[in-house]
Amino acid sequence: MCNTRKENSRTAIRSGKHLASLRSSYGRAICFKDYYPYFEEVLGRQWTYLKDLNIEIIKFILKELSIDTPITFESDLDVTTMSTRRIIDICKKLKADTYLSGSGGKNYLDEVFFQQSGLQLIYQEFKHPQYQQCYEPFKPFMSVIDLLFNQGKKSREILLSL
Repeated sequence: MCNTRKENSRTAIRSGKHLASLRSSYGRAICFKDYYPYFEEVLGRQWTYLKDLNIEIIKFILKELSIDTPITFESDLDVTTMSTRRIIDICKKLKADTYLSGSGGKNYLDEVFFQQSGLQLIYQEFKHPQYQQCYEPFKPFMSVIDLLFNQGKKSREILLSL
């Protein structure tokens, strides 16, 4: 019983630190009051697994950005291969004809294997949008949470403007 209390108090302390960080970083952001209550509520819950918290936040962000792409968990696909073959097998299970990779994939993906498998391989060259943040100068490559706190409902439009 003592271990459970210690574990729960550690979780609460971590949540408090995350909330304090959000308040400190975004308390002056124009959409702080729109999003902070959600994070306060979700971080205040007891989570057994970090993945469950992450999934909850991802679903919230998708909803806020009006993204309705279905979420599929790799663990539900029964794919046992590795490396490039694994990616190709996942794409085939999902009936995909294209795989979008970050530019770092050029260092490890087998491009010939993609061609032989009939899958198109595209490397994304990410260009970061600039938007008004609560502090100058603009800091790129922040979390999407930064975009939401600073731009709110305009966030989707900003992302689509690329």
